[in-house]
Amino acid sequence: MIRFSVLSSGSGGNATYVEVDGYGFLLDCGINKKIMTQRLKTINRSISDVKHIHISHDHTDHIQGIGPHMVVGTFKHFDSDKVKVTNFNLSHDFDCVGFIVSDNDGNKLAYITDTGYVPERSIAQLFDCNAILLEFNYDMRSLVNSAYSDELQKRIYSAVGHLSNECASDLLKDISHPGLEYVVCLHLSKNSNNPELVRYEAESGVYEAPSCKVVVAEQDNATPMFTLI
Repeated sequence: MIRFSVLSSGSGGNATYVEVDGYGFLLDCGINKKIMTQRLKTINRSISDVKHIHISHDHTDHIQGIGPHMVVGTFKHFDSDKVKVTNFNLSHDFDCVGFIVSDNDGNKLAYITDTGYVPERSIAQLFDCNAILLEFNYDMRSLVNSAYSDELQKRIYSAVGHLSNECASDLLKDISHPGLEYVVCLHLSKNSNNPELVRYEAESGVYEAPSCKVVVAEQDNATPMFTLI
């Protein structure tokens, strides 16, 4: 059984708690001890439940929570009798990976954030996932009309930037299937996106999975704990 909650998602810090048959760990750790403690409390967990951490890349909003209160190992790959975590390449302006979490019952969760696109060789790992945590960073029209400089806009929409709503929706159309239970939309831009548009684009992408629940993760609140069994 896999359980998970996105504790925080956005440029202010990213962290997702995952638990497989009682064994808990984090995907990214970009929020401080106080916030981490508060968010874990909302899902009836504590920092002591975090046994190790996986870091997608070393940008501040993904690592700033690692410190003396998080004296646990950080891994790329992890394989135990309960859980297997593997990674795959993404396309960002800093070495970045996505993760696949799987349990002994055949459940799979994918975590994808901070990427201009998902490389073809990585997409093959996503076809049979039960949950997909996927970046929906920006809406192109909102981005070009934002106060961001031309240079920053070009970085965001480049092949080594972030994933647009449209590209994320198109990816879901390629990989969704009837067994897909959850799509959680990650890393929304405050300045060039909005949750309603993200939800519409995500729901458009999962028409092959009519029972799929779409959730838009927030910067300032944890999602509920979801369960794959």
